[in-house]
Amino acid sequence: MVFERVDVTAFSPVDRRILVPVPPPPVFLACLASAAFLKFTRSPLTLLPRLVPPSMQLALRGSGALGAALGVWYSYKAMYHVLAQHSPVAHGHQVQTLVVDGPYGQCRHPMYVGMLGTMMGLGIMQNTWWVGIMSVPFMAYVGGYIVPFEEKYLAKEFPEEWQDYAANVKRYGIL
Repeated sequence: MVFERVDVTAFSPVDRRILVPVPPPPVFLACLASAAFLKFTRSPLTLLPRLVPPSMQLALRGSGALGAALGVWYSYKAMYHVLAQHSPVAHGHQVQTLVVDGPYGQCRHPMYVGMLGTMMGLGIMQNTWWVGIMSVPFMAYVGGYIVPFEEKYLAKEFPEEWQDYAANVKRYGIL
């Protein structure tokens, strides 16, 4: 059996009600690039001082790499789960179904949780506070603008399903 990869966004109707000025992935990448720029052009703002034994630094960096990898994996797992339900993940396209299982059964915004995990993991891996500092504007944009915008849209599109889903699944898994 051969599976054909289909871009569901191409077949999903455009819905201008869900357009956002800047989608989250470019903001995510801009925050990561800013953190790297600040680390190398300003003070490195290290998490652990240089006097810490190399084995402890290696353990810290290894845990950061693992956290970053898990964040990427969780975001992709969530994205492909939505696509498998034949619903787009891109803003500006009509959502076909309210996905409430898989990663979305654990939290309402697993792709954003994965992005934040990736940022935190990269910061730990690089032994710098800059990534944590630069995650604040990312989470402010996503948590303060994008998430309420998306949830309002979904509540209008799927009123009864959304009410049950939002009552049973936390926004970010722990909050």
